[in-house]
Amino acid sequence: MLKGSWVNSRGSQSSFLAALDLFSQTRISLNAKGEPVLPFLGLNDVPRHWVEFAPFVWRDRDSHERLAAQVADGQIVRFSIDGISPFMVFDRPAWYQNVGWLRPSFYMSLAALALTAIFWPVTATVRRRFGATLALDPPSMRAYRQSKIAAVLIVAAVAFWGTTVGLMLKDFNNLTAHFDWVVHLAQLLGIVAFIGGLVLMVLNLRAV
Repeated sequence: MLKGSWVNSRGSQSSFLAALDLFSQTRISLNAKGEPVLPFLGLNDVPRHWVEFAPFVWRDRDSHERLAAQVADGQIVRFSIDGISPFMVFDRPAWYQNVGWLRPSFYMSLAALALTAIFWPVTATVRRRFGATLALDPPSMRAYRQSKIAAVLIVAAVAFWGTTVGLMLKDFNNLTAHFDWVVHLAQLLGIVAFIGGLVLMVLNLRAV
């Protein structure tokens, strides 16, 4: 079955740009007849209508374009289409690379961290307004504040990385050496935020 997520063979595999796979994996669904629905458009700017005419081989009903799949141990592990097959194939991602669960997890985690960062000053303002205090001992209070700082740092690091990669893709001149200092800054911020932030979060978890 073709349904699910697929990784494009033409892409970064070992650099930080491999993170773009989180948003660029190809998703295939099935229509009511059980036929594959791919995001690739035909010449009429609508999805192609793939009809199986041989085992694991489909043809676009409105052209001569074919889609063929490679099978191993009874499972489809790779596919490609006539027009791109000489230089591009699509492979099944490993479970830990599958955006089917990675992308929702990423969005939920980022949302939780963003809300944590946003509500830190909000809750502080509300407590000050009503004269309330946090009933925490000094070590717990320190861990509490550090966890908030960690949330701010992680959200800032993700935003900085997103901006950096966006600038690189928008202007290919940013793929040259003159942009290296921005990439190195993003790497440094990422190390501090992701590793240091995780440590601070764990310390707060231990405290509570």
